[in-house]
Amino acid sequence: MCNTRIEKKKKKEKHTKQNIANKISENVNIDFDSGYEPKEILGVTDVGGTKRFLLKWHGLEEATFVLAEKAHKACPDLVINFYESILKFEDTK
Repeated sequence: MCNTRIEKKKKKEKHTKQNIANKISENVNIDFDSGYEPKEILGVTDVGGTKRFLLKWHGLEEATFVLAEKAHKACPDLVINFYESILKFEDTK
């Protein structure tokens, strides 16, 4: 019984990762060469060893995934702001 639950959970995780990969490939058409200006980085993910940022664009309702290395070059200020917003420091007192 326990093995069945574990197998179902693994199947669900695999299915979820595949859905994410499919969404990334669907939105590949919008990036820095599309003429849209980046507005904000909403999140970051790693799919298949490749980091991608979920980027919100001026003039578009949908956010799209872009390669992190492209974002580092095209909008370094947004990348820095994103990382600063998620950093947490512990008080050493």
